[in-house]
Amino acid sequence: MSCAGQFTLYGSNASPYSCKMRALMRYRRLPFNWVILNPMEIPSHPNPNIRSLKARVIPILEWPDGRVLNDSTVIIEALDADFPRSRDVLPRDASQRFMVKLLEDFFDEWFMKAMFNRRWSSEADRDWSSRWIITDQLLTSPTLRILPSASDMANLTAVFRERQVSRVKLVGCEDDELWQRVMYEVMEAMDEQLRFGDAVRFLFSYRPTSADFSLYGILKQFSLDSTGGHVLREQFPSVYCWIQAMDDLSGLVVEGEFQYATVDTPAVRKILNLVDTMYLPYLAANAVRNRGEEVEVKLTLKDGVTFVHKEAFGPYQKRCFEDLKAQYKRLAPSQRAAVAQLVGPGMDHLLADEHSKL
Repeated sequence: MSCAGQFTLYGSNASPYSCKMRALMRYRRLPFNWVILNPMEIPSHPNPNIRSLKARVIPILEWPDGRVLNDSTVIIEALDADFPRSRDVLPRDASQRFMVKLLEDFFDEWFMKAMFNRRWSSEADRDWSSRWIITDQLLTSPTLRILPSASDMANLTAVFRERQVSRVKLVGCEDDELWQRVMYEVMEAMDEQLRFGDAVRFLFSYRPTSADFSLYGILKQFSLDSTGGHVLREQFPSVYCWIQAMDDLSGLVVEGEFQYATVDTPAVRKILNLVDTMYLPYLAANAVRNRGEEVEVKLTLKDGVTFVHKEAFGPYQKRCFEDLKAQYKRLAPSQRAAVAQLVGPGMDHLLADEHSKL
């Protein structure tokens, strides 16, 4: 399909998934307008196709023909189907595609919790994050003409701050020690890859995948926040610069179809340890729970450190688990064996149904 016309991408600078999609659209050279949208405005949006969306989440992408989708993962797959050979971000090879989707999922659903924890845990972070996000929403509003008074601004910020802090438990990121460990592990993994020679600058190849854009979306939020931004600038400056570079890769020279350089890069190797010991056990524990129930899972890292993670059942994460299981089971046995060797024993969670039948 050729791209005739302009897309419209609705989102927010404070949304990791919106930043993920904006950078991906720039890289793919798909023309679009960037329009700020608060998710709470979706039910009253003038576009009936947007009002009818079941999930009130951003980003939302409107195609030139009027079709709309939200959920960054769904949007990326739809764009891949429409423009399969134009600076694509999903490999054609099934096992490579699975690895990319696995890491994209990890960043979207697990690394995001580390960002949310850092953004809303300390008083300093709460104060700064609430102020910058509310100010940004006002200054980027497509319709606002007059800025609120200082007192109104203070009230808006206080209400938003309280609402976001109250969601820390709901999101499942109350344990500061756990999420600080995740934050540092991922940042250190990317830093190691970027600071040494003979390594590609993206996770898997000389060109980015959807997993790179997912990682970028979360790291972008860290860079905008108080503590996260300080940590990146002072301890991981290479990663901070990578974030700036990822923002607009429209000028990156790309030739031919996507090809893996290697799956054994320093960053991928370390991040897969977290997928193996944290994310897959969590997904499996969440999958056997239902609405209103609590998920509790013991996580044992490679160095023997353990965490007991608790959070409310996540229906979306259950769907993620089922999608990963389906993708993994579609691989040939030899491909599954190769993936399991890379990731670790945590991959057995994706074959639990098959093992139970033996």
